[in-house]
Amino acid sequence: KRITGIKTVDEVDEMFEELRDRFGEPPRPVRRLLEVMRVRALGAKAGARKIYVRKNTLTIEFDKSRLLEDGFRARLKEAFGDRVQFGMNEVASVIVRLEEGQEPVERAEYLLDALTK
Repeated sequence: KRITGIKTVDEVDEMFEELRDRFGEPPRPVRRLLEVMRVRALGAKAGARKIYVRKNTLTIEFDKSRLLEDGFRARLKEAFGDRVQFGMNEVASVIVRLEEGQEPVERAEYLLDALTK
């Protein structure tokens, strides 16, 4: 119950340390849940309103007022090449085609972390 109430990356880190101190290394499902909570916290910090994966595509949507700066877009183009697209219709969005075996949660964390720096 406490895990679902996490709002910040610091809270995710604190929860991980607390679990590890009490019970040893958390099992994979618990680590995965904390990874998802980290993405949620980063998303909130970055102004994301929706993060989802369909088939092999990761999409992060932002409020329409959120403009994706040219420098950020250039860094993503450099990192992902033609697998990344940007949308500016009803909402600002970043769309990344995932390669075989790429973890959507890790890609989302990478993108959101870059946006919040």
